[in-house]
Amino acid sequence: MTFRATTVTKHIGDPRLSLVAGDGYWYFVFDDVAAKLYETHSVFVMRLHDLPLERWIEEGKDFLNEMIGPKS
Repeated sequence: MTFRATTVTKHIGDPRLSLVAGDGYWYFVFDDVAAKLYETHSVFVMRLHDLPLERWIEEGKDFLNEMIGPKS
């Protein structure tokens, strides 16, 4: 299955979260300007497709939960 970083963040559904390619890794960015909260979470894989979409979604949701807590 072919997908993009925007596919991952769209499935997670929070506009404060993005997925960015670094130099030899990928990372999620959580940026909440109103709350003055900015954090990153690295995932050490070379290519986006080194992990299945479901794993990316899980990784992103876990990071989001760390930032804001689980959804009710």
